[in-house]
Amino acid sequence: MQFVKTKEDCQNLMDVVADTARILLESGAETYRVEDTAFRMSKSIQKVNKINVFVSYTCIIICLSFDFGDLVTMRRTIPKATNLWKIHEINNFSRNFVKDVYTLDESIEIINKIDNRAVDKKLYIIGASAASGLFAHLLVGGIIEPVVAFFISILEMLVFRFFQRKENPQFVNTYITVAFMTFLTLFTLKIFGMFNVALDMNSIIVGCIMPFVPGVSITNSVRDVLSGDLLSGISSMINAVITALSIALGVGSILYFAVMMEAI
Repeated sequence: MQFVKTKEDCQNLMDVVADTARILLESGAETYRVEDTAFRMSKSIQKVNKINVFVSYTCIIICLSFDFGDLVTMRRTIPKATNLWKIHEINNFSRNFVKDVYTLDESIEIINKIDNRAVDKKLYIIGASAASGLFAHLLVGGIIEPVVAFFISILEMLVFRFFQRKENPQFVNTYITVAFMTFLTLFTLKIFGMFNVALDMNSIIVGCIMPFVPGVSITNSVRDVLSGDLLSGISSMINAVITALSIALGVGSILYFAVMMEAI
């Protein structure tokens, strides 16, 4: 039980709960998980009479009723990328928070530490590139195609990270990156063709688009719809469909122009 003495303590604890829910939502957690975590943490606060938690795809609203009145806090956010490390750490923190393991100051410090931890960019790029190479190997079973897909994916992820810093819409970044990857694949095929080395174009392209396929978003959206969170589920599904369309357009547009120019 989190003991409170003043109204300021209640507000600070609400901020901890709201930030915990925000990090979960931004890291790709399901809506029901975010709501359940926020509800359980709010329930552990002393003198709470009534709890209302609302979580949608881009918004978190928490209202707690105390003897002195109601307190409301809101977080406006947008889910970013799946980060299982943050989800794991927040789950551990929330359980200990409910058990009253941490003081208020310790809770704020832990939340800020988890929130501010940046993703290792080199590990992120190498991991995505390795996944691309392995998918290419799975499709064609060769040796050259996975290696080519690995190095193309490295350049692809560097381009994607560059456009992410421009704060463009996600589907725009995906479209530009996938289009660049497709062009680079066709260029690589031409280079290898000059040495009479035939490569399977389909396996390389499919392998390189795998890091962008919104599989987690589709799974979470279906789970949210089935659990009754229709607003979040439909919003997440639409976002996944738009991402899938941007991938298809990125590949299709470059292949179309290549065919028109008789490059392939």
